[in-house]
Amino acid sequence: MKEQLGDKPAMATSRSNIGYVNDVLGNYTEALTYYEKSLAVSEEVGQKTNSADILTNIGRAYSNHGDYFRALECLEKALKLSTDVGYRAGIARSLNNIGVVEHHQANYPQAREYFQKSLDITEAIGDKPGAASSLKNFGTVQLDQGNFEQALETYQRALTLASQIGDKRTIAGVYGSIGLLEFTRGSHSKASEYYEKGLHAAEDSGDRALVDGVLGYMAENYYSQRDYARALEAAERSASIAKEIGDRDGLAGALNAAGKSNLEMGRVDLARKELTDAIEQVEQMRSQVVGSEHELQRFLERKTGPYYEMAGLLIGERDNETALEFAERAKARALVDVLESGRGDVNKSMTAQELGQEQALKGRIVSLNSQILNEKLRKEPDQNRLGGLNSELEKARLEYEGFQTALYAAHPDLRVQRGRFIPATLRESGELFPSPNTAIIEYLVSEDRTDLFVLTPAGSSGDKPALRVYTVQVKRKELADLTERLRDRLARRDAAYTEQARKLYDLLLRPAYSDIKIKSNLIIVPDGVLWTLPFQALESADRHFLIEDHAISYAPSLTSLREMVTRTKRKTDSGMTLDLLGLGNPVIQTSSSSLLKRVFMDPELKPLPQAETQVRAIGRLYGPTRSKIYVGAEATEDVLKAEAGKCRTLHIAGHGIVNNASPMYSQIVLARAEGSDDDGVLEAWEVMKMDLSADLVILSACDTAGGRVGAGEGMIGLSWAFFVAGCPSTVVSQWSVDADSTTELMIQVQRNLLSRMGKAVGLRRVEVKLVRSGGYSDPFYWAPFVIVGNAR
Repeated sequence: MKEQLGDKPAMATSRSNIGYVNDVLGNYTEALTYYEKSLAVSEEVGQKTNSADILTNIGRAYSNHGDYFRALECLEKALKLSTDVGYRAGIARSLNNIGVVEHHQANYPQAREYFQKSLDITEAIGDKPGAASSLKNFGTVQLDQGNFEQALETYQRALTLASQIGDKRTIAGVYGSIGLLEFTRGSHSKASEYYEKGLHAAEDSGDRALVDGVLGYMAENYYSQRDYARALEAAERSASIAKEIGDRDGLAGALNAAGKSNLEMGRVDLARKELTDAIEQVEQMRSQVVGSEHELQRFLERKTGPYYEMAGLLIGERDNETALEFAERAKARALVDVLESGRGDVNKSMTAQELGQEQALKGRIVSLNSQILNEKLRKEPDQNRLGGLNSELEKARLEYEGFQTALYAAHPDLRVQRGRFIPATLRESGELFPSPNTAIIEYLVSEDRTDLFVLTPAGSSGDKPALRVYTVQVKRKELADLTERLRDRLARRDAAYTEQARKLYDLLLRPAYSDIKIKSNLIIVPDGVLWTLPFQALESADRHFLIEDHAISYAPSLTSLREMVTRTKRKTDSGMTLDLLGLGNPVIQTSSSSLLKRVFMDPELKPLPQAETQVRAIGRLYGPTRSKIYVGAEATEDVLKAEAGKCRTLHIAGHGIVNNASPMYSQIVLARAEGSDDDGVLEAWEVMKMDLSADLVILSACDTAGGRVGAGEGMIGLSWAFFVAGCPSTVVSQWSVDADSTTELMIQVQRNLLSRMGKAVGLRRVEVKLVRSGGYSDPFYWAPFVIVGNAR
């Protein structure tokens, strides 16, 4: 009737309402059809606030469907439209839903920022439904970051508000979230209680996506209690609804739970199919992730479950070769995308306005970094001021990250290439052995077990390498505790490390002893917490270290190593003007000689005279025609960015500051050129934007191997950033290092490189020499430095 009367505003509202009903019922295709028709009419009659609401609904529907790229594209348009007309309720809704997308992509700091902004607005304007929704989402981010008590308090606030207004959907979501909190804390009975409440509320609300989600939670809870029959029942109900409404995320989780349950019940064929389907859903969602390489990495972290389960299933059937392929499919995926397809050039697609906005945002970060450095270098830093500056810096970084993500939504051509992933096969892995005297060990760390894939060269060239798999019944938590204790004691020069060093050798290498005992080279592909383990310091016998028997290098995955080796082979001398670029002891601030320190990692960022001695000595090894050395005030960030693309080896000796919580903000502290736009703080995200041709980067600083262990991807930090920038191998440190021993080690390593000795072999020779020396035999001095990547 309204269409016949030509009442277009009413027509738009009617279509939008029909779309919303379908949206709640999970009929996303029909919902989108009505939303699109409503939007067309709304735009035609100039209803900007209504158009913003419809765009937000469309974005939410795409988000629920797992199409994050199109979701963010619509939500960013809605946010701009609401902002232009001052529609605060619309701004809050858009911000809340953008936060949901960021949460789906596991960018929890960014999601938290969006939820907080949305909450501030909804509370200011008295929007109780909006505030309840934002509170529930904000609590979920707190839960994901391990802040259980804060999350519970936030959930209770959301529940009180939702109950006052009779918001059944939010009530259901809160109950489900509290259940997840109790599950995470190990209280399965409490989790069951809240899940039941959440399920009833979700069914009363008619929101099928909520029903699907709560059932998925219940399936995992039953599985953890070994009640596999009930876990399977809940998982199958969840999967059925998720399939009907097109909820890929829910479907992937339900299929994984069903697969695990069927596997425990001995139904291997059913488990195989369900796990395969779960992996397919993850792969489809991954293709829709919005943002840079780091966003891709974060997304897969919580989606590796079905890959690991499938590998375990195949190992149980003695199909070790296929099991290895599934292990590879879960590892270093974002890195392999970049190595295979390259990176998009953001600047080429940006408008003049966007370029100006980026410059302003980066300028703010530069200014804050400079203020923080200057405050730290005062004799008595003002801790209150430092706290305030660091808080401002975190907000500025999040704002810049949000801007970058919005760019990817606005410019589809910036999407990182995600071709069909082809893991390295067993036959291809034969090309990764630098010599017949090499063995490769890839680890897969699951909740209750660790699998070792051991590859050794075949007897004849071109044949498949031999593959054996060993399973160690060690819980992930026990392995983490042992690793942390060993690393902590080594870093503190605590002599009581031997027990952990021997036990970890027995767990992780003794099973493969017959395969590796005559091999002089080991390539190790760690997993999870094993990225923080200094394998070279493990003991096969009392005071006999692994490094004494094997040269050791590390790789994120066999597939990424394949691409690194290929990239090295393709490198040419075109554009290369230097064999070595060295930067040492950057001047951060003029200080008196009484302040000089002999220890590299000085929290007060004092001068490092040994770093200067180190790079000057290395420069003399190469000679003035083959190298450029910059020290003190000349060792600037500008010089590094200008010269690094022209050298074969980049050697930096100075301060490194690791950021385990936000690894893309781990830093190499350099000098700042007068009048420069750069702050002298080279952060990992800036490294990722560089274009390097170097074959090796040596970071002679403290903790440069650190960062955050990302499930599947490996250690995310400076070394990962240099891989993305184009360098196939890095030398980094696993703890704070001694200046004198490091100088001696680095000079000898460079001498070995110049004699064309392999990188891993050259590092081993130096480390063994220190082991057998008088003054530096303790692992504290030699064990922190490792080679990651192509170590030939």
